[in-house]
Amino acid sequence: MTSPTAPNRRLIAIEGLPGSGHSELAQWIGDQPGWYAACAEQPVTISGGGRASLLSPLLQILLDRFEWMQGLVGADLFREQIVTDYIFETHLLWAKSLLSEKDWRLYQKIAAVITPPPTSPDLVVFLQAPEEELLDSLRLLDKTIDADRWRELITSFNHHFFAYENAPLLVVRTASSVWLGSDSAKSALMQRILTVRGAKTYLMGEADVWSGGRPTAD
Repeated sequence: MTSPTAPNRRLIAIEGLPGSGHSELAQWIGDQPGWYAACAEQPVTISGGGRASLLSPLLQILLDRFEWMQGLVGADLFREQIVTDYIFETHLLWAKSLLSEKDWRLYQKIAAVITPPPTSPDLVVFLQAPEEELLDSLRLLDKTIDADRWRELITSFNHHFFAYENAPLLVVRTASSVWLGSDSAKSALMQRILTVRGAKTYLMGEADVWSGGRPTAD
């Protein structure tokens, strides 16, 4: 799937919000020969019945990510390639967008002392889906959270990756995550992931992924 001149991709992070298809893509890549998925065991779960009571589930996300990052330290990156469905720092985007000012200040104090070992991905892939599609998925996490808060989270993700410089970045803008439902689609995108070069690259959905159109359905 790679060429002799392809960049060395030993640790890849697939990021995105629920509804973008990022976790599904990461798990699929992890099932390919020579790859291992170090992904969240459970999807992001937000449940509190209101903005003021979200501190506990968001802190759990922070602790889970810390444990996952700790596990990467013992991984043999020379024997297997690893894909994750997150980068550690985006937990802050969730907390800042959804917590009250009081809880956000407390969250920052706790997060400041939970520092994972330095592990930089060789490539970060951000799946950027349209706002309305993401809203439909985000509202399922907690229907009591105001839609403006979810929009703030979507905007913060977009801004974060627009300015992202911590690792090479591939942004895939797509009108829907449905096209990732076939193995041929995921294979084509994985090929681009493994061969893309440069500090920041944008693909505008299916046409760019295949560089000339959609394959036939599986």
